Amino acid sequence: MAHKPNRWYSRSPEPGAAPPAPGWTPLLDPLIFSGTWVALAAAALTAACTLSLGNSPTWRLLGVVFSGTLVIYNIDHLRDLRRDSRTAPARTAFVRRHRRALTLLTLLAALLAVLSAALLNPIASASLAPILALGLLHRRLKRRRAVKVVYTAVAWIGVTVLFPSLIGPQPHQWPRIALGIGLALLANSLVSSAKARRHSRPARCAVPPGVLPSGRALAAAGALLLAFGGNTAAPRPLAAVPLATLLALLRPQRSERYLLTVVDGALLAGSLLALGIHAIS
Repeated sequence: MAHKPNRWYSRSPEPGAAPPAPGWTPLLDPLIFSGTWVALAAAALTAACTLSLGNSPTWRLLGVVFSGTLVIYNIDHLRDLRRDSRTAPARTAFVRRHRRALTLLTLLAALLAVLSAALLNPIASASLAPILALGLLHRRLKRRRAVKVVYTAVAWIGVTVLFPSLIGPQPHQWPRIALGIGLALLANSLVSSAKARRHSRPARCAVPPGVLPSGRALAAAGALLLAFGGNTAAPRPLAAVPLATLLALLRPQRSERYLLTVVDGALLAGSLLALGIHAIS
């Protein structure tokens, strides 16, 4: 019987090699695989949380978050090619082809992060030290999947909620924001970390079926908490973030690129929607 090609690719690639991409994805690959996509999501989410906290996002604040995220993710991708080749073969192949350019991008981002942090409140900047340490230890810590799920979500909460709360007045609603956004980030981390370590077809992400309902439940709980969990209206626009995450998880994850583009992109889309709601409120 002839082998029937799957939806995305005409044949299974050799182990460790990147599968051929659908026609439209090469246009997005540099954005996604360079870490820029997730860094934009972190900056947009920080801006939305900062507004909900009653403060104004500045270019220095967003510069630290964007460039710092870019540095941490690229350091991990550049250092751990062997492990990533099993769970993210397309991204790993991109990193191998563009290693010098990504190294230069990481160095420039590190310079921007240092300069931006130097212009911020020293206490706020110092609060990022534990998160930086977690990021640099990510290569070793991520071997334990359950630990990875939790510390990734906690690190993102620290960057996008706790860090902005130290820039200005301490708003009383930050625990509600931290918990609501944290549930969305936990859902994202749970699904993103659930890929099988080895599978015969890297094009097909082996996300265990039981993980998706858990991720959806976490995202739904986050949306309800932010929308209806208190008398203060300021955090309500942030409900768009877990809601976008929930929508991204309604479709079973079929490819590496879906996880990296759509599931991570849901954080960016939800944050931009929250910023739009704040703008017209």
